[in-house]
Amino acid sequence: MRKRLVLSSYGVFLGVKGERLVVRKKGETLREIPAFEVSQVLIDTRGATVSSAAMRLLLRHGIELLILGGGKLMGKLSPARRGANIRLRMTQYSIINLERGSNLARAFIMGKLRNQSDLLKSLAKNREGDERKRMRKTARQIDNLMWSLNEIRGPPEVLKGRIMRVEAEAGRIYWSAIASILPKSLEFRIRKQRFDRPQDPFNTTLNYLYTILMSEAWFALESTGLEPYLGFLHVPNNRRPALAVDFMEEFRQPVVDRAALSLVKDMDDFLEEGKLKPDGRKKALKAYEDRMNALVTFRGRRHRIRGHLRLQAERLASAIMGRSTYEPFRVKW
Repeated sequence: MRKRLVLSSYGVFLGVKGERLVVRKKGETLREIPAFEVSQVLIDTRGATVSSAAMRLLLRHGIELLILGGGKLMGKLSPARRGANIRLRMTQYSIINLERGSNLARAFIMGKLRNQSDLLKSLAKNREGDERKRMRKTARQIDNLMWSLNEIRGPPEVLKGRIMRVEAEAGRIYWSAIASILPKSLEFRIRKQRFDRPQDPFNTTLNYLYTILMSEAWFALESTGLEPYLGFLHVPNNRRPALAVDFMEEFRQPVVDRAALSLVKDMDDFLEEGKLKPDGRKKALKAYEDRMNALVTFRGRRHRIRGHLRLQAERLASAIMGRSTYEPFRVKW
């Protein structure tokens, strides 16, 4: 199982020793790890240094280097010409405003809503009385919204707007249910994205981990040969990879939301001046990795969720080429 290497301490240096990555601080070796065991290097501090030899080793092994700043992805280093597939990308461009493209937009959100419902049903199992009934009722409401997506019709530009309105309504219901079960001390009332500058630890943790998830979605799509910036649902934007945002929708609940929920008992001490403390980031990343490495069965195949994400990118490419119908990822409750 390949690992993510996180550099989050001020003053760390990433170098090499043969075919091994070496992390040092003030001349002391903190860690050595063979390059073939690493899937990604994440820099989450202003004070890290990476040698050119380390960058070359990362590129030779197809390891992506990600740089985060202020809770968002600032940039990345990835191997040149990776995933080049001109025919696939040309087809991706050509179907963006066709029915096939609209069906993919619908599938991404159907997957998201199904996983929202499933997560609420799973949470209801551990509750009793009115709280259990309320969670199950909320899950049924989201199920109804999910099935209503099949009835939406219209030209692509109209259909996408209608899909996103259904998604927004489901999100309002879903996050209200999540808020009702969180400790009051966390002060989570509504879902706030990074640009809303939330001051509560639950929203801040979600935003941090969604950034990590988006980077993995980006990596998987690019490796498959797809254009990460051309989405079928979210509007193409030079500042964010729209297809990666589309594609990650079905993985939000089984990965990030579950990871964040597993941490609520520790979150009271996660923030400092509205930002995650180093210890909070460390705990959040561990919970994220635990979810990504969880073994689940989907479409008759048992893999870690990270493996399913990469397989889903290949299935998406197949659907874009018209060879199959895309089925969004689901972790059954």
